[in-house]
Amino acid sequence: MKIFISGPMTNNPNYKKKFFNTVNYLKKKFPKAIILNPAVFPEGLTDAEYMSIDLTMLKCCDIIYMLEGYENSKGASLEYHYAQYLNKKIIYQKDEK
Repeated sequence: MKIFISGPMTNNPNYKKKFFNTVNYLKKKFPKAIILNPAVFPEGLTDAEYMSIDLTMLKCCDIIYMLEGYENSKGASLEYHYAQYLNKKIIYQKDEK
């Protein structure tokens, strides 16, 4: 099983910490899963370049894990709709609490 993490990054100075905490949470919940974390990419790419990588990673996954606030992020919203298009299983962080 492969899980892609999606959530707001732009204008969120703590996004890396939130994504890495989510990786740790998902590893405990799904110990055999491969977690794909887009927060590990180097800085300096354009938004379009980041999205190209994200959508390619998402295609390889079975599940997308939507962090709270994804609705307010252009990129995460696009990932969400693409996951729906690909019939991926969607898990929402807000439902996990």
